[in-house]
Amino acid sequence: MSKRLVVSIAALAACACATTSSSNGSGPSTGPAAGAPEKMAVMNNSPFDLAACPSKRALALEPLSEEVVMGALLTKSPAFQECLLDPRATQGAPGDLAVKVTVSDGAAVVVSGTGLTDSGKACLEAAAKSLAFPVSGTPVAGQVPVMFGGKPVAWGQNVASDVAGTIRLALPSMCGCFDEVGDNAPPEPVLELKVSAEGAADVVVDGVAASPGMAACLTEKVKALPMPKAAVEMKLPLILVNGWASETTAGLSAPLQFQQLEAIRARRTAEVLMAAGRRGQTALRYDEVVKKYKAKPNSALIAELKTKCADVLGADDAQLGALKALVGVYEAETKLVQAEKAKEPAWANVEASLAQQLTKATGEVVRVEAQRGNDANACPKSGK
Repeated sequence: MSKRLVVSIAALAACACATTSSSNGSGPSTGPAAGAPEKMAVMNNSPFDLAACPSKRALALEPLSEEVVMGALLTKSPAFQECLLDPRATQGAPGDLAVKVTVSDGAAVVVSGTGLTDSGKACLEAAAKSLAFPVSGTPVAGQVPVMFGGKPVAWGQNVASDVAGTIRLALPSMCGCFDEVGDNAPPEPVLELKVSAEGAADVVVDGVAASPGMAACLTEKVKALPMPKAAVEMKLPLILVNGWASETTAGLSAPLQFQQLEAIRARRTAEVLMAAGRRGQTALRYDEVVKKYKAKPNSALIAELKTKCADVLGADDAQLGALKALVGVYEAETKLVQAEKAKEPAWANVEASLAQQLTKATGEVVRVEAQRGNDANACPKSGK
C-alpha cells in the first residue's frame, strides 16, 4: 500500500459501527450485563473501485507496443486487487506477483509469483484476458507487477466484521447496481443492517436518495447473501470510488475525496503509459518512411511522409493531453491535502510524496512539449 494512503483509509474504515447483544442464548455473557449492547469494531470494509467492474469502454491500444500492453494491464489493477482481497486466493503472503500478456493473433496470459492458489491465479488471468487487444502480426509482450495494497478479508474477528466481509467480497457481483454512476464519482451508500440469529438480513440503504434504483438493487443483493447466523445491528458505509471518473465530488469527506482522486490518478498513469507507447510506435513508422525516402527519393513518398508526420504530431498531442490530465490530478490532491494538514498533521507526509510526483509529471510535460516542437520542425513542409 502506498504510504500516503494510510491516513485516508484509516479515516474511512473508522466510519463503520456495530452493536450486538452480549448474549445470544448459547452461553454465558463475557462482556457487559446480558442483553446490553456490545460495541464492535468493524473490519473488512476496504474501498471498492468501480473500475474493477466489467467495462465496455474501448481503450486506445493501436499502434501496439510493450508500453501500450503494460498500460492496458494497469487499467486492470482494481480487478487484480479484488482477486487478492479474497482469502481463498492466496496461501500465506504472496510474493513477486506479475501478470504478463503476449499479443499476437490472441492474448496469452502468464501469471507468475508465489503464494497464489489455483483460484487466485485463475482470477488474475481472467481479469487480464478481459482486455480486447488488437491482432498483432509481430508478438508484443508487456508485464506489470501486481502489488496488493490492502489486507484480505479475515474471518472470525467478530460477527459484524464477518457481515462486512461477506458484503465486501460480494461487491463485484453487485456491479450492475452502480451502472448509473457511469464516469462520475459514486455516492456514499450506508447500509443499515439488522441480521437475525438465523442469518436473515433486513437492509435499509441511506445516502443514495437521488438513486432509488441503486438503493433497490443493493437491498435485493445484500438480502440474498448468506450472512453469519448471529444477531447484530450495524451501519456499514460502502466505500466506493470510481477510477473512470474525471473528478471527485466536493461534498464527500476529505478521506473519500482523496481515495477517489487516487483511483483517478492510477487510471491517468495507465493512460500516460499507453499514450507514450502509441507515440513511440507512430514515430517508428514515420522513421521507416524517412529511411525509404533517403535511400531513394521519390515524390510519391512525400504525401506518405506528411501523413505519417501528422500522425506523430497527433500522438504527441495525445501524450501531452494524458500528462496534463495526470498533473491536474496531482494538483487537485495537493490542494486537498494542504487544506487537511491544518486539521491533521499526518497529511503533511502525503503532501511531501505528492510534491515529488507532481514535479516529475510537470517535467514530463515540458519534455513532451519540446518533443512536439522538434517533431513539427522535422515534418515535411507543404511546399516540398
